[in-house]
Amino acid sequence: FTAGFTAGFTHFYEFVGVFVVAEVSAKVSVNTCLFLGRRADATASAGSNEGLEVKGLGALFIKSQTAPKFAFALVSAVLVSLFFGTSFGVVVFVGVVVAFFVSRLARRNFGVVSGDVLGASNELARTATLLVLAILWGV
Repeated sequence: FTAGFTAGFTHFYEFVGVFVVAEVSAKVSVNTCLFLGRRADATASAGSNEGLEVKGLGALFIKSQTAPKFAFALVSAVLVSLFFGTSFGVVVFVGVVVAFFVSRLARRNFGVVSGDVLGASNELARTATLLVLAILWGV
């Protein structure tokens, strides 16, 4: 009876870990986009927004992001993910990879990273992390 309970708990623990790590990865993605995004007090440099002043809620968040804040968010994310296992600690970096491509695409097309881009990065990173975990587990 005890062995069955332990095995059941282990699977439940991993199950919960999948969703926690997917969410942590999504937030790391947003933080990475904030860090890589054009400064909010700048003007857009590409696309149809070229030369326009950047305004909006996303601009406020980008303006407040600093390297120490980004480093703290990244270290915190890895520590939380490692709580569920070593492989989860590595998978959380899927969010960083997604954010790199999303922010680059946004800067090339819009000239800036906006609040909508941050939201898209969040959703794409969560989905990509869940897909990577499904592939790794052979689901």
